[in-house]
Amino acid sequence: MFQPTVLSIALRYVISVGERFALILSLFSLSGLIIGVIALITVMSVMNGFSHELHTRIFAAVPHAFIFPKDKRLADWQSLTQQLEERPDVLAAAPYIGGDVMVAAHGRTRGIELKAILPAQEKRIAQIADRFTVGTLNNLIPGQYGIVLGNLLAKQLRVDIGDKVMVTLPQVNQSLLGVFPRSRRFQVVGLFALGNTLDATTAFINLQDGQRLYRTGNRVHGIQIKTPNRYDSLSIATTIANELQYNQLDWSVIHATLFRAIRIEKNMMFLMLLVVILVAAFNIVALMSISVSNRKRDIAVLRTLGMTRTHIVYIVLLKGMILSVCGVGGGFALGLPLAYWAGDIVAFWEEIFGIYLFDPNLYFITKIPSVIYITDVLLIGGSAILLGIVATFYPAWYARDISVIEELRWE
Repeated sequence: MFQPTVLSIALRYVISVGERFALILSLFSLSGLIIGVIALITVMSVMNGFSHELHTRIFAAVPHAFIFPKDKRLADWQSLTQQLEERPDVLAAAPYIGGDVMVAAHGRTRGIELKAILPAQEKRIAQIADRFTVGTLNNLIPGQYGIVLGNLLAKQLRVDIGDKVMVTLPQVNQSLLGVFPRSRRFQVVGLFALGNTLDATTAFINLQDGQRLYRTGNRVHGIQIKTPNRYDSLSIATTIANELQYNQLDWSVIHATLFRAIRIEKNMMFLMLLVVILVAAFNIVALMSISVSNRKRDIAVLRTLGMTRTHIVYIVLLKGMILSVCGVGGGFALGLPLAYWAGDIVAFWEEIFGIYLFDPNLYFITKIPSVIYITDVLLIGGSAILLGIVATFYPAWYARDISVIEELRWE
């Protein structure tokens, strides 16, 4: 169908410099396409970088899934933990007790999530042990009522190592003197920094201290598990919960709102920036229409030499495809390096002008992250080429209907 002659003619029309106006319009069309591809690749890579950073920092403290009975009172948790760790689809398992509490110190009060853990087993579930700025997870010694806080939470409460904080549960104690909230004073023995909002909303205590605080005896609320792939955690946790007749909760549900917002934002940015490529596609329509109008006589001559209407359509479509591929290639050549070194480039200009995009005192991320996914690159390139080809349909159809008699009647 695409004969060598057709391809050679299409290439000749692309690189022809005889028409200065058409050449300038070609350069503008290519520039618009290149800029659109650069913008899409860079923005998508930065969005991927933010999403990757968020996942990494959250999973430093959040297990992949939780398995718990309906009443959140699990007695034989030691044997269940061992049983779960023997499964090939579970890397580690550990007991936990937790819930929402109030912490107070120096007249300041914050609502947080308190989690009672076994430090040795918690290290196998998450990387919280590697994120301590002061102290260690091993400082949570049973019976000493120690607590480790996120660094932002410690700043909000104005506490440091050795200070006391009051932990209050949303439960009450009834006595002859009346009804009082269940509270316990804990000593700060460590501070961690995950680099996300969990630093202001999370605290850890020892499992035995949690059992006394929540009055669960030797029972725990449930088991937290780590899977080989966090994206398979939902199916694995569901299978385990069905086998045990328990409930399950995985990370995708706990943080569903946050990750859904990021995904929607990324999709919207892709659609918005695709408009830039769409504008470039309209330029291609104008370029091809002018080119066809200026070459009516050439098209008529080609028809007299034996080319069919279909061949003419192929010539115009090939020219549009070549322009689109050149634009996408130029966008890749400039956009991929820009996306890869986006953080370093921004940091360089920040140092020169002294203006910082992310203030270290306000934001968890101080450098623009960037992650390039091959699927995004292929989607961007394919979309740009497709729009470029679609833009040539009208000029190709216009060229197909050019009358040979009308164009050569005065020759």
